[in-house]
Amino acid sequence: MRPRSRLVLAALVLCIAHQSAAAQTRSTWSVQGSVLLAGLGGSAYSGIDPGGGFELQARRKLSPTTSLGCGFQGTYHTFTKFQGDVKLQGVFCEPRQIIDVGSESVFPYLSARGSVLQRNDSDSTGFNASATGFTANLGGGLMVPFGSATSSHPTLLEFGASAGYTWFGDLTATLANGRTQTRTTGGGWNFVLRVGFAVGL
Repeated sequence: MRPRSRLVLAALVLCIAHQSAAAQTRSTWSVQGSVLLAGLGGSAYSGIDPGGGFELQARRKLSPTTSLGCGFQGTYHTFTKFQGDVKLQGVFCEPRQIIDVGSESVFPYLSARGSVLQRNDSDSTGFNASATGFTANLGGGLMVPFGSATSSHPTLLEFGASAGYTWFGDLTATLANGRTQTRTTGGGWNFVLRVGFAVGL
């Protein structure tokens, strides 16, 4: 095969691969809602149970195989040894890179996420505490298109998982008697499972 023919063939294969990988992101913009299950570990999360939550995001296609989503996430937990609640809420941005596997029905992806989280602790005695942290996560998942392939609002099911670490600033606590205390929170790991539904705009 001549070098020019090889070059044309390689370009054709690349074009077909990009069209296949782009099938699940026909819309430039999409919105997604997901339910979350988060496990926590490390010094900052000692004594806190796993919990559920949700996220909402808007996502923009940057190329046939890459996209960027930003939105809100929140997970809600309880303390293991006493009655009380922990809320982890904040905003995030997440780029994704699709891995083309030659399939029109399943689209795996890799992702990275940066988020700013607000932690709020409370219990029945009137104790309240808060801290702000930054989280970095790496993950991956599968997107599964369903419904009509020619719809102007393509839909996807998404299954994902990620793991990451949060660095918290100082935790400021307000005690039942009105006094305030500040202590170092440290950092902790998170492990998140996600099931979502996305609609193209």
